[in-house]
Amino acid sequence: MNKVLTMFVLAASACAHKVAGPLPSSVASLNERMRTAGGSFNAYSCEARITYFGKEGRAKGSASLVTAKPASMRYELHGPHGGTILAFATDGERLTMIDFKKSRFVEGPATPETIDHLIQFAPLHLSAPRWVDMLFGQVVIDSSATLSAEKDGWMARWIERGITREVAIDPETSRVKRMRASVGNDTLSEVEVRNHDASGLPTSLHIEVPASNVDMTIELRDVARLEELDPTAFVLEPPAGVTIERAEP
Repeated sequence: MNKVLTMFVLAASACAHKVAGPLPSSVASLNERMRTAGGSFNAYSCEARITYFGKEGRAKGSASLVTAKPASMRYELHGPHGGTILAFATDGERLTMIDFKKSRFVEGPATPETIDHLIQFAPLHLSAPRWVDMLFGQVVIDSSATLSAEKDGWMARWIERGITREVAIDPETSRVKRMRASVGNDTLSEVEVRNHDASGLPTSLHIEVPASNVDMTIELRDVARLEELDPTAFVLEPPAGVTIERAEP
């Protein structure tokens, strides 16, 4: 083997085993770096293209989304002819949903359990603030987390209410690459951020929930930053003639 080829092989081997750079000195430092990388705006609207594989089969759809920090979001799912068939909103404390096809109005506290119950296509075991963080491409790492530098980037792991949370962060950009929730060896959910825009917002999310056979991709389009939003935008009112139900935690 000549000298040039030897150097090439060694360089390729080094790249294949490349480990992430030095870790931030603390969880607080990592959280600050991730917050800065996520941009300075606090609200946006967009259109979402959804490709869904689940127990019911394969489906494609679109939705309008508005989200605002720290814990508010609203989406309207469109039918094949463009009309709204389902609307969901939360202000972080309360959640409301209107199912126009079934003439149902549901309201209740915004707990991870009730959010999972109403967002059945993506039961991620997340609170409203964590859902909003995810839609901004961010995660607040718990202060109890252990940090390590691995092939997949910087890794943060901690246990919360019996669930192991694992977050992979790109050392070069301080942006989230992947989020996983598990119990033992069983994955509850995994979210991969496949692409970001220049401001750090995720424009492509891949979501898997093995227990529900959910495999879903969300592509965000026509993103518009928003300055101020009326808080009432995140509280739906029941239309006339619907059945009102209570979502219990």
